[in-house]
Amino acid sequence: MLTYFEKWKISFPYLRKNLNSIKTRVLHIVPSFPNATQIWLTNLLNANTKNKLYLYAEVLGDSTSLHSNITIVKTPYTKPSNKFSVKLYYLKSIRFISRFIRENKISHVHAHFANMGYLYLGLKTKEITYVVSFYGYDYETLVYRNKKWGKAFNKLFFKADLFLCEGAYGLSVLNKLGCNKDKLRIQKLGVPRENIQYVKRNKKANSLKLIQIASFTEKKGHIYSVKAIENCIEEYPNLTLDIYGNIRNEKYYQHVLAYIMEHKLSNFINIHTYLQYDNIPEKLSAFDVFIHPSCYGKNRDCEGGAPTILLDAQATGMPVLSTNHCDIPSSVIVNKTALLSKEKDVVQLSENIITFYKMSQKEYDNYTVNAFNHILNNFDIEQNASSLSYV
Repeated sequence: MLTYFEKWKISFPYLRKNLNSIKTRVLHIVPSFPNATQIWLTNLLNANTKNKLYLYAEVLGDSTSLHSNITIVKTPYTKPSNKFSVKLYYLKSIRFISRFIRENKISHVHAHFANMGYLYLGLKTKEITYVVSFYGYDYETLVYRNKKWGKAFNKLFFKADLFLCEGAYGLSVLNKLGCNKDKLRIQKLGVPRENIQYVKRNKKANSLKLIQIASFTEKKGHIYSVKAIENCIEEYPNLTLDIYGNIRNEKYYQHVLAYIMEHKLSNFINIHTYLQYDNIPEKLSAFDVFIHPSCYGKNRDCEGGAPTILLDAQATGMPVLSTNHCDIPSSVIVNKTALLSKEKDVVQLSENIITFYKMSQKEYDNYTVNAFNHILNNFDIEQNASSLSYV
């Protein structure tokens, strides 16, 4: 039986139309914006036209990359360095944001990264749906570095309403950490539609040009790409690797460089500076296969989900060499768009490189078409962002 309100809604079509057009007002909270290694966040926000969005960043830079209908909430406070002042900073920030939420009738708060979710948990009220997205270091590194985060996670899992991960692996990790399954959802990231463009590649017989684009941190596995090249070049000399990445871990970066020099690999491996996101599709077109052997770092840092660069590569029709790390298997189709190896398994990674090296143009073409269609059908950011309904 229909309620009185439902009958009233049916009786007034124009009212029904207006009610259905009301957008959920969502405040997104991030540590900094923009962030060169988090273009996926910009893409997700810009594609989410279903809701009315607001963005609060502790450190705010140039926000012109955001869609004009996203409102920037500028903080009046600067985050201090000493411990006591930091506590006061968060108390004042939460008070400021709470007032903004009330004045703008915001119903949802979406904190990106678990530590941000915990630090701003004071924003959670009965009227606010509180959502937290996990991405990488926040899965295990926080707890590994400081056991106090274990108790913080328990509080976060209890008070927040919804937790978003990129795939099934992330969900399983959070469930093991104590999060109720009913609060867990998968939120796939994706590629902007204009970047899903097939590029026809002609792979020369018995040769292979590899490219890796990743910040220099241990979890990105550059050293295993380098060691795999070393394993292959004596028997398969027409093999090259170009690596692009900003230096986030100087010690690790120097370790990779030293290995290349000590093992006389500089004729086969080239290291380049950071590559701007807008230039990635054009750069990828000059190479045959994308390589990215992700792994757990010594500090338990991980991808959490999967590197979104794997999606960007496949969006151009580029096959992938990677590992079974975290949610990478759900971002590719094994033996159709990618070949995967175990983490840190240089032998298996080398074998997969040789497979592509020897691969005929016909078989290679099958991989390229499969890669393009996989992203087109499953990782269009506009389609995936539309599912961000917070229900």
